Amino acid sequence: MRDKRERRPWARRDWQARLSARLVRLRSRQPGWHQEALRVLAVSEARSVVMLEAALPSVTDPVLKRLMTKHLEDERNHDVAFSGLCGDANAGKAFASRGTQSGRMNLLDLVAFFEVAELRGCQTMELYRELFAHDPKVLETLNWVFRDEKFHATYTNRQMDKWAREGHAAEVRRARDAARSRDRTSFLRQSAAFMLELPRLLVARPETDRATA
Repeated sequence: MRDKRERRPWARRDWQARLSARLVRLRSRQPGWHQEALRVLAVSEARSVVMLEAALPSVTDPVLKRLMTKHLEDERNHDVAFSGLCGDANAGKAFASRGTQSGRMNLLDLVAFFEVAELRGCQTMELYRELFAHDPKVLETLNWVFRDEKFHATYTNRQMDKWAREGHAAEVRRARDAARSRDRTSFLRQSAAFMLELPRLLVARPETDRATA
């Protein structure tokens, strides 16, 4: 029987996930962090919408096309939800109007990208459910988005494994390595920015403490 963590890839906490959680908890002490976090989530969902819209016309596998179409609809709903919660209905659309070069990835690289991104998304949703526990409205949204993210992480992981079994193991390995490298580079860039704020974050009072003081 497969280990439960193997069947739920988002449950595997590597060093990057653990360090990211610590940094986000520190940053959540800043005034206005909660609204900014929701805006960033909206932009992230809008980015996914752009990428999926660009890729779908070239998908010929009917099963994968159905899964990716469901994924696209989910991301659109997430964008609307987070944009509304942050108080800016156009937060995601502002990004989408600029487009993204990532929308022109080939299909293998795109699915590899989402395999990593959705796993990180699950980990983010788990952490944010803790940080927004004081806000029932946001928490309700995070709960249903988390369910969607688990579905996205699962189907992309299975699709990559399927391609590997079908004789494309080398290409799958290359695409996964590239996606993980991109994810690691993005994380290190964000971490460097966090470190510049660290002295101020260490002495800041949590925003929820100020609200109840």
